[in-house]
Amino acid sequence: MAEASGSSSTAAAPLVLLIRHGETGGNASGRLQPPDEPLSTNGKRQARRLGEALKAAEARGDFRVATILVSDLARTKETAAGLLQALGIEGRDVAQEPLLQERNFGDLRGQLYLDVRQRYGDFFAEGFAPPNGETWPDFRIRVKLAWSK
Repeated sequence: MAEASGSSSTAAAPLVLLIRHGETGGNASGRLQPPDEPLSTNGKRQARRLGEALKAAEARGDFRVATILVSDLARTKETAAGLLQALGIEGRDVAQEPLLQERNFGDLRGQLYLDVRQRYGDFFAEGFAPPNGETWPDFRIRVKLAWSK
């Protein structure tokens, strides 16, 4: 979470920036990634570059990074570490919320998007329920619960 600057009120208004984790090997190869997929070298570079852009925005007075909230997946924690390093605030606590994990595609994890599309069609469609995975309605309920905390 960031706090907006330049507001006419005395208290800074909260500003929420939603940031996706950096690239993983699964992203790069077109796979539905498993939960333990780490960032690639490029993903780590992306996190640092984003952190540098956030630092520049802070220096301009656009906002101040107050909190970083991630899911409990390693790739989100690695992304946060890159942001903190670039911001010059390594060691700051990062809040973790497991309910913010990405949608669970169950048995489809680890498979190529192309293969999944050929077998199931549009696996991002509203009505698609991945085998042993999470439907869109279930995903939305979980994420809504996370944001209500």
